[in-house]
Amino acid sequence: MLKNIKVLDESTMQCIACMQTHKVQRIEGLDCTTYLGKKIEYPCECYYCENEDTYFEDSKQLNKNSLSLKDNYRLSVGLYSSKDIINLRKKYDITQQDLCKVLGWGEKTINRYENCAVQDKAHDHILKKLDKDPEWFMDLLNAGSSQIKEESFIKSYDAATREFVKEKDSYKAKADKAEELEKTLK
Repeated sequence: MLKNIKVLDESTMQCIACMQTHKVQRIEGLDCTTYLGKKIEYPCECYYCENEDTYFEDSKQLNKNSLSLKDNYRLSVGLYSSKDIINLRKKYDITQQDLCKVLGWGEKTINRYENCAVQDKAHDHILKKLDKDPEWFMDLLNAGSSQIKEESFIKSYDAATREFVKEKDSYKAKADKAEELEKTLK
């Protein structure tokens, strides 16, 4: 049962719930279901048919709602969400396929994690380590350089180098602050 329902808009369409053409509300709300043994509440969007007093989804909503459910599940068990994985790829300027090649994973694995499947804990651990350790990403990229195009390698390596420099600058700034604090305490 949906809760916190908000009507987004209303339009006349062929309703798949009652198979008649009439005004149907497009709504959003919170749904709750059990996924992989865990009760998950997640935002969803669907249509409401007054004739049948029921909710239904089109294929676009079904895919979006499925990803919303899975992302909320991931967050509840401490896994990266699909957005986290997308942001990781953006950070290193690497395509789904190239990241799979560099990691030695099946060529559609990252696509599935970003669009429909929940990663296992081992893959999640690797993704989190990559996100936090640009130097390790550069090592993997070097090791897998023969698997991807040279221009893709250069773009990703440059992005990783920028992240590595940012990380080092951050460590240096923290060390400088700690040193200043230590001097003031003496």
